[in-house]
Amino acid sequence: MGRDACYDRELGVLSHLSHPNIISLIGGCVHQDTERIIVYEFMPLRTLYDHLHGN
Repeated sequence: MGRDACYDRELGVLSHLSHPNIISLIGGCVHQDTERIIVYEFMPLRTLYDHLHGN
């Protein structure tokens, strides 16, 4: 599976997730055909690492 197909598939899956413990997908974009970016909602107060490790 090519890079574009994997990216599109991942965005498709993420766009259908809805759970209180999962941050929401805002969107995604491809920059100059070299960077694939996925944007999630802002998670205030702490980092994801802190949430996962109880810091």
